[in-house]
Amino acid sequence: MAELNAQHADLPGDFAELTLVAISERMDILAIATLDSDFDLYRRYRKQPLDRVFRPE
Repeated sequence: MAELNAQHADLPGDFAELTLVAISERMDILAIATLDSDFDLYRRYRKQPLDRVFRPE
């Protein structure tokens, strides 16, 4: 978590968001169901973006 926090220090992320990023890395899950647009900016290890499932029109 500390490494993710340092990696994304310039983003307005919080512990809950970074926890979801960490879980996606450990469980190899690329898609996340959220309306939070911050997840368009987060990157997993190897700079992989998360696929945000819900996007408001």
